[in-house]
Amino acid sequence: MSFVLHRCAAVLLACAPQFGLVPAARSQALATTLPDDPFAAVAAMPAEPPVAGGLEVVVHDADGAPAKDAIVVLLASARGSYGERRDAAELRYPGDEPRILAARAIEGTRYAVSADGATRVPLDVRGRIVAVQGELVASVIRDAVGAAGGRRVTLQLLPAQTLSVEVVTADGGAAAGVPVGLLAAPDQMPFPQQSTGPDGKARFRVVAGRGEQAIVRALIAADAPPNDQLPSGDGATARLVLPACGSVMATLKFALLPGADVEWRLRNEHGVVARPSATPRPGQAVFEHVAAGFAGVLDCQVDGDAFGPEEGDGTPIAALAAGERREVEVTAGSDQQDLVVQLLQPDGQPVRSSWVMWQWQSGNGSTSSGGRTNREGWLRLAVDESRGAPGKLRLEARGGTWSGPLLGAASLELGELKAPRHVLEPQRLAAPTIALTGRVVTADGRVPAGLMLEARRDDDHTSYEVPIDAAGRFNVTMVEPHPQRVAVTLDTDQWSFVDNPGQPQFCDRGGEVLLQVQRCGRVRFHADPLPDGVHSTFDCYWLRAEDRVRVDVDLSDDAEVLTAPPGNWSLVIGYGETEIHRIDDITVASGIETHDARLMFFDWNAFAAVVSIRVQDEQGQPTDACTVWYHYQNGATGTSPNDGLSRWLVPKSGAHMTVEPDDDHAEVDLGMVDGGELVVRYGKGPRLLVALTGAPALPDGVTLVAAAEGQDVWQPFAADGTAELWAESVGGCRPRLAVRKGEQRVEVQFRLPRTELPRGGARLDVPAAEALGKAIEVALGGLR
Repeated sequence: MSFVLHRCAAVLLACAPQFGLVPAARSQALATTLPDDPFAAVAAMPAEPPVAGGLEVVVHDADGAPAKDAIVVLLASARGSYGERRDAAELRYPGDEPRILAARAIEGTRYAVSADGATRVPLDVRGRIVAVQGELVASVIRDAVGAAGGRRVTLQLLPAQTLSVEVVTADGGAAAGVPVGLLAAPDQMPFPQQSTGPDGKARFRVVAGRGEQAIVRALIAADAPPNDQLPSGDGATARLVLPACGSVMATLKFALLPGADVEWRLRNEHGVVARPSATPRPGQAVFEHVAAGFAGVLDCQVDGDAFGPEEGDGTPIAALAAGERREVEVTAGSDQQDLVVQLLQPDGQPVRSSWVMWQWQSGNGSTSSGGRTNREGWLRLAVDESRGAPGKLRLEARGGTWSGPLLGAASLELGELKAPRHVLEPQRLAAPTIALTGRVVTADGRVPAGLMLEARRDDDHTSYEVPIDAAGRFNVTMVEPHPQRVAVTLDTDQWSFVDNPGQPQFCDRGGEVLLQVQRCGRVRFHADPLPDGVHSTFDCYWLRAEDRVRVDVDLSDDAEVLTAPPGNWSLVIGYGETEIHRIDDITVASGIETHDARLMFFDWNAFAAVVSIRVQDEQGQPTDACTVWYHYQNGATGTSPNDGLSRWLVPKSGAHMTVEPDDDHAEVDLGMVDGGELVVRYGKGPRLLVALTGAPALPDGVTLVAAAEGQDVWQPFAADGTAELWAESVGGCRPRLAVRKGEQRVEVQFRLPRTELPRGGARLDVPAAEALGKAIEVALGGLR
């Protein structure tokens, strides 16, 4: 139950690349920061105590004995660098799975292991659990809420296995430069990956225990890429034979910015994706191994933007013949204006591969968005009508993630922008200075491992990540002038502040602060699933009775655990300022899991209903070209329909909803909607669905039709006995009936009841009646 748009604030965050890929240049830059010995780096990590009531992780040695010296790390996939660190580690340690896993684990949270090789990690955190002992590694993916396989998972540390994959051409020669991947199952992502050398072999060092479905595959452009079962045993070799192939060389036919990150891929409609085997120069890529007969689409991204004949659709590649070498040129897909500028750090070095939030203020208003600099610090901003007028541009660079620590800021005065591309002078950022310092500790003085703060000005909604060192110390940096107060929050719901939990801590700038935190407890939760695609109109929060402290909670129907600070709480479901449902006296202890029958058998039907809103265009066809909003006291939240259908969970007392078309049609106000199904048609008033039962059989060529009172638009009854009428406006509506044959029409002299018609429409059921049957027979006699 997620929300897409918010009327009360215009927030547009920088998005990840469209293809879900991390540009190679960024991965290579991160790869250089990874240690030579990632196992030693993991061993040096501080350990958190086991989480009471969490998922039990048991680690065994190769002989099955408890691995009391093992290290257990939980790597949360919610971390912004989760995927980027994986790609960087694959570049740093090609084909070496134990080192790749250990290097990724450095960014996770380590939990202390007991003498029997066990620990407990948070039950409701997605990601990967990694166990390390020396250079022995085992891991399991947590890709769903809850445990990987129940409430306990066992990892066995076995020696890594080495294997080789020999790839040969169709005529038996060694195939160099062929990317090869290991897959845990045929439909899984290749990991790790390695390219064959001059001898046609790729060498791997892998963690044992991939299972019987594991395969090795040549990652080439082919409808059926060569693959084979992963060989068993240390030192085993697999052999793959390539089909007859051609090659594709692609070249960008427009100027690249210095340091541009270019990503290529060749794909087909069956989901086969191939990466280039070589990039001879910037803006050029070679796909050396393309199977004869393979046809697909060539995708290209430059600094995250897609290019092709139609932007984002890619360049079609017709089927190749064996031995064919094809050259393809890719041009920019539009003539959209853009503004480019190189950003420099305060010391003059480029702001490399960093997220930048920016705001453009002009006479046309204000707009905000974000982007990422390339590896030489260049940033491209699209210029539309709202940004073409003279105005002021403010830039804030934030490092590796959009919420990362502030690197600096700059403000530019711009004149009118008319040319297709505007290249500005390099801009050196103003350095941030320390606005707040302090420590974060638990009540007993310990430093919570793996915790991150987020800080913002008290007059701003934009937050920044603030790391905490091993002593618990942190520094909040901001660009002058500093605000009078700084708001500090936690980046996780697993912890809360002891004072004022769930709320930001507002700290006076310039002083030393001590922030005490406590581990939250967990409450088991279960609700019957709602229909697919249902959005919620409710606010859900914990409320502490004695001091009215409120802590927001994401109460999705697929949740299994809710977190809450220690204390006695009420779970409140609200709509705007109105309390709809409440469960009192829920006691939560720090780090402990609570089982409360009222939450383990939670019933949405006690206070809520699902409303289905079907939106049609002027021709009566389903349309998604609109936004369906629900309104509350201080704003509205909305989303577009899916195939013309928008579903919402609303209070039984109703929720105020509107439909706003994307074009010039007027907004439709549905009023207070309390469930059921509504139909909205562009340019029309409310719908009256007339459902007729028991009508007499009509002669061939004769149709029964209906029209709204005061209108001359007659609608035939469908096979199910219903006719859809559209009134001019909200209010009463009386339908009329008639029989029609060709151009002739005779009204049925039978008075149907007047129906009160709200904006959301209504249904009128007309049961079988002797008088109605006689009236229809009389009307039939009037037809010539």
